[in-house]
Amino acid sequence: MSLAGASVGGGLLGRARNILVRPASEWDAIEAEPASFESLYLGYACVLATIPAVALVLGSMLLGRSWIVPMIVLAALTYGLQLAGLLAMALAIDALAPRFQARPSRVQAMKLAVYSATPIWLVGALDLIPAVGFLAAFIGLLYGLYLAWLGLPKLMAPSAEKRQGYVLASLGVVVLIALVLWGAENLAIAPMVPDAAAASVSASAPR
Repeated sequence: MSLAGASVGGGLLGRARNILVRPASEWDAIEAEPASFESLYLGYACVLATIPAVALVLGSMLLGRSWIVPMIVLAALTYGLQLAGLLAMALAIDALAPRFQARPSRVQAMKLAVYSATPIWLVGALDLIPAVGFLAAFIGLLYGLYLAWLGLPKLMAPSAEKRQGYVLASLGVVVLIALVLWGAENLAIAPMVPDAAAASVSASAPR
């Protein structure tokens, strides 16, 4: 997608809304529209991924915490790791395609990774309220996995007999990357922030 490509759904916000409320038909539109790997990454992922990062810092400021600078570091780290994880997801989904008689395409795999992450990034706004941030991130992750389950057969076109295996393998990769990101964030922030695990847990889902 360029953002022009998303204009079918009303721009970036329209695409985000549509993939959440009517994902089946929106995946059909996404599958057919022209896109580039770079525009999906820069024009959509890099924009929405700022939501949880900014919310994490603002939430700390509103609570009057004294370790704002480390939280800014955590937010920047979260932002970078999530975008790196997104690239890893797209490349892994594309690399798995031949094994399941699917259609290899880095662009289609990036569409799948980027748009499936939409609910995770949007619920990241609730990091303003740390008490509900973790639960919201978990719900966003579950809905993101559901979106990927719906979208993968349409975008990557695996053979009918291997479709289920491809979906399960791809979702397994997503969960593994999510766990790696969570571990990396906690290891990096632990020396800087008191009770770092509690502070970063709501930011640890792949946004």
